[in-house]
Amino acid sequence: MTSSSQYATMLMEADPTTYMDMLNNSMNSYGGSYDAATGRYHLAQNTDWYKELLRPALITNHSININGGNDKATYGVGGSYLYQNGIMNTDNGYNRLNFRSNVEYKAFKWLTVGFNGIFVQSEQQLTNNAAWQQAYNMPGIFPVYDPATADKYTDGYASPNTLGLTNNFYNPVATAKLYDSRNKNNQVMANVYAQFNILPEKLSLRTSYNYDYTGMRATVYIPEYNIGTAQINPTSNLTKSTTSYNNWIWDNTLTYSDTWGKSSLKVMLGLSTREESNYYLGGVAQEVPDGKDSYQYISLGNSQGRTVGDDGFRYRALSYFGRLNYSFDDRYTLMLTLRRDGSSKYNDKWGTFPSVGAAWTLTNESWLKGLENLNYLKLRASWGMLGNDKIGASYGTTSSSIATAVFGTNTALSGFINSSNFSWLSWEKVNETNVGVNFALLKSRLTGDIDWYYRLTQNAVISVPIPMQNETVAGNWGEILNTGVDVNLNWEHKINKDWTYFVGGNLSWLHNEVKSLRDNLQMIKSGKTVQRVGEKMNSYYGLKVIGIYQTDEECASDPIAVANNLVPGDFKYEDVNGDKVIDEADKQILGSYVPDLTYGANLGFRWRGMDLTVVLTGSVGGEIWNRKRALRYASQTYNFDLDQYEKRWHGAGTSNTDPSAAGLMKSWNIGDSKNASYFVESANYFRIQNITLGYTFTNVGAGEYKMPSIRLSLSAEKPFTAFKAHSMTPEISDVEGWDTEVYPLTSTWSFAVQLKF
Repeated sequence: MTSSSQYATMLMEADPTTYMDMLNNSMNSYGGSYDAATGRYHLAQNTDWYKELLRPALITNHSININGGNDKATYGVGGSYLYQNGIMNTDNGYNRLNFRSNVEYKAFKWLTVGFNGIFVQSEQQLTNNAAWQQAYNMPGIFPVYDPATADKYTDGYASPNTLGLTNNFYNPVATAKLYDSRNKNNQVMANVYAQFNILPEKLSLRTSYNYDYTGMRATVYIPEYNIGTAQINPTSNLTKSTTSYNNWIWDNTLTYSDTWGKSSLKVMLGLSTREESNYYLGGVAQEVPDGKDSYQYISLGNSQGRTVGDDGFRYRALSYFGRLNYSFDDRYTLMLTLRRDGSSKYNDKWGTFPSVGAAWTLTNESWLKGLENLNYLKLRASWGMLGNDKIGASYGTTSSSIATAVFGTNTALSGFINSSNFSWLSWEKVNETNVGVNFALLKSRLTGDIDWYYRLTQNAVISVPIPMQNETVAGNWGEILNTGVDVNLNWEHKINKDWTYFVGGNLSWLHNEVKSLRDNLQMIKSGKTVQRVGEKMNSYYGLKVIGIYQTDEECASDPIAVANNLVPGDFKYEDVNGDKVIDEADKQILGSYVPDLTYGANLGFRWRGMDLTVVLTGSVGGEIWNRKRALRYASQTYNFDLDQYEKRWHGAGTSNTDPSAAGLMKSWNIGDSKNASYFVESANYFRIQNITLGYTFTNVGAGEYKMPSIRLSLSAEKPFTAFKAHSMTPEISDVEGWDTEVYPLTSTWSFAVQLKF
């Protein structure tokens, strides 16, 4: 971000008359000077808001596992505890206690039963992520705390009002600290199963029941505070909720296996039923006392301000499926599968999904045996359809609005207009063809897999906005194509009994495209992006910047500049249709968060007890939408990032990419209606994902008892990431790639001790 003096320079270049009072307020309150000859301020107060918000954070993780058994029964139990502080410099963190157990018992020759269970208890104190965006917006011309106004504002926080900053300006540290949000979770994941060997080695029946329960209690408390006109909460607010999530799956499979001659056959029939449900109960109250957790009850708030919310859902699904695998002489394999799936999420409940695959192991052919450097080679191909119900059900929307109509000459009557929107959902189907090869060469030192796939999603479920309403409805809107090539190569060489080294890499090339849309549409808007035929999913759509107006003469000779009162330092947009007017017809696809290529690599060595592993990852071809920059339309006096200062236009020939300081305050350049390509940035990155150096001591001890091993290791998680985007991270959790209130990228350094008894 710009320093306070650089920020002042931008404002003075833009409009000194408008902004001098604010800059003088900072200089008079917190120190500094003004050079009238150059028109430059040198302000003493230079708050780095990100530095004020960030801190190093400690992570501790302890675990113990015990395993044992005999020929009749095996068991395992274990537990772990994790504590992690958050990197925002306020009360926030996460702790989790895990306990796991598993047991398998051969009750009879014909019956095996088992249990697996994981029990998790966790508590998380969350951050107010709005502080990240505010830290980007706020200039450093006032401090975190101001003794001069300590008696006026809560906890002595400095207020933007002191300088004349009002709407849309906040003290980010106050935002972070005057916020208390906690989640307490309890989760149980359990599985019980039984396998009946009806005909030994031939026919078996397996039944398995999985249950997943999560209960969460959430509390958000915001105290009464006053930090100025825009940052004020006159009454405390308490929001409490209880959410329970239940998911169970009951699978039953009957499997028959047989071999004769060179042939082998495996046939499986199955039935699966499942249910997923969620229940929510929450309430809000005002004027709840501050100070202790024991005060945080809805009943202690003002009875007139209480509200209650009650919600939930329940989905059910049932599946019948069958699979046949036939193999001849370990050379030829045929696989057939048929599924019949039903889901309550769809209006058309049932879908039928077949698949077929074949494989040929060439190295088992007599005419290919004996090749010393070709150790394994398999060709395979498959085609199949899958149904996807990992979507939210479409409930439709209803709305009411008041309208007034005039009858006759002077009679006005008011009434209600009710509207309902509903979409009939059918199964989203994935139609995929795959061709691949597996191989091992050079005494199996080099192994690899290469796959080509063509995946067409039909009846793609997309949520689209309803005109004139702030609602969306999901529908089967079109076809989405994903096709590409995945390559995975690994080399491992054992030089001698002490030395082994390895190196591997993977590449995934993806072509993503909206193939078609319903009703012959060419484009629909969905959320913050568009779906356009022939382009990537979730594409950014707006005006393409092709340069910066450099001189008055250039502006005077351009009808577009004349019509819009443009001056040097303003954006020059591409006039797509050549009509000398910039409007909706000139908007175009500007990019998408979907990458073209992702890659990774791993390399390392093992020498006696020492080992080193390095993991690399990266992505190419995606873009993010820098919403932090684009939000400047909300206030002209937001701060600027350092590149906007250093690369700004400030005279003919100084920049053809970034507007002038004044340009960064004009709706022509930053208005939401323009969606300029200036805000679209590369999401390409290269990262060292992990480096781990370890040493394992074996047979450690004295006397009769020796520990099998002690392992010491040092790890660095994400120690280095290279990217160009003006962002905290190139990996945005938002599926559409909008960068706003994004949690910063973190690196984790750890030391571990692992003991085996």
